[in-house]
Amino acid sequence: MSTRFRISISILIVIVALMQPSIMDAFLTFLFIGIIPGTAITLPFWLMSLLLVTVAYVAIRWVSKDPIYIGDTPHQQQQNKKAARDYVLRKTTQPKSSKQRRPGFLRRRKRDYQVATS
Repeated sequence: MSTRFRISISILIVIVALMQPSIMDAFLTFLFIGIIPGTAITLPFWLMSLLLVTVAYVAIRWVSKDPIYIGDTPHQQQQNKKAARDYVLRKTTQPKSSKQRRPGFLRRRKRDYQVATS
């Protein structure tokens, strides 16, 4: 889900909760006391503790799922470093451009003539 969608859902929930105080009251009663609204059922304290920890964990994960980065993300930085390393490696390991010689054919060095002295 996109961050925009998450923020929209959160704002919608807050608006509904503020417009209908009975919904907020029922939710908080269930969350803190463990009474299911509209029934006489009460959940035990250990189950409510487990439920609160689970809800808190899910809420924190939901909010922090898409971190906000200024500039490049760490993945983009990693990709850029890898591309730079590959480029340097390619440039430094290429053989120097030289003419290929046919095997068996050796170019002989031209000999200088010596001046004859007597």
